[in-house]
Amino acid sequence: MVELPTLYTMVELDEYVVMPNHIHGIIGIKTTVKVAPTLGQIIGVYKSKVLHECLELAKIKENILGKLWQRNYYEHIVRDDNDLIRIREYIRHNPINWTRDKLFS
Repeated sequence: MVELPTLYTMVELDEYVVMPNHIHGIIGIKTTVKVAPTLGQIIGVYKSKVLHECLELAKIKENILGKLWQRNYYEHIVRDDNDLIRIREYIRHNPINWTRDKLFS
């Protein structure tokens, strides 16, 4: 996630957390940009970069990777400051709530 602003200079990374089986993050696009990539393009590049790095690591460790990414992603447009605060809190508390996740083992 941290590399997104390097890959796309118009992207601003806000709150994020990497969980054992998913990630949450707030991505902003600077309004001064006339032509910006779509969210789908940004996510696609990020998924591709992570996959490439995992494949390189798997070669070093001689491991076989299974499926890494699900096909789609969930998005929510932040409408106002209250929405932003609520989403940031959700992201910050996600690790605390992990033990209640249905995929926690």
